[in-house]
Amino acid sequence: MPEHKTIGEQDRAKLIDWLCKLHYKFKMFPGTLFTMVSYIDQYLAVNNELPLSELQLLGIAALFAAAKFEETYQVPPLKQLVTCCSYQYTAQQILQKEADIIKILDFKLISNSVVRFFEPYSKIIGLELKNYHLAQYILELSLIQPRFLKYQPSMLAVSVIYLIKKIRKSESIWST
Repeated sequence: MPEHKTIGEQDRAKLIDWLCKLHYKFKMFPGTLFTMVSYIDQYLAVNNELPLSELQLLGIAALFAAAKFEETYQVPPLKQLVTCCSYQYTAQQILQKEADIIKILDFKLISNSVVRFFEPYSKIIGLELKNYHLAQYILELSLIQPRFLKYQPSMLAVSVIYLIKKIRKSESIWST
């Protein structure tokens, strides 16, 4: 995470943890979670003067934008998102922040999230279901740590597969 004037790594971690819980509550696709975090990080990279009091607003707006982009049926109603924020923000404020996110992203909403690489890689090598879920969990843990932002999503995807294969003491790390 680039140096931010008002938001520290722990603030970001708390936000991402809270958003992961909402993501789970709404039963969204994994891609939504990674896209949402990508939107937040890109926004914070450009706007380094966002007040800490607006961080939750940024998070809920990023969740809403990512859900619209990634989800088929699980886009949470705006009223429900207002409730999740304990009515701290209005629906209009969430929509305005969503518009700000889209503007800062220059309408480039497609993100090369780690999920876009992990899913096909795991199918190619025939990753077992239990290993798939363990790898997905590790990738979700990486979202909270800003130090992983410096790595390309494709590198994180193959690294977690390699790690799972090593943990499980697989005879061949990569099959041919």
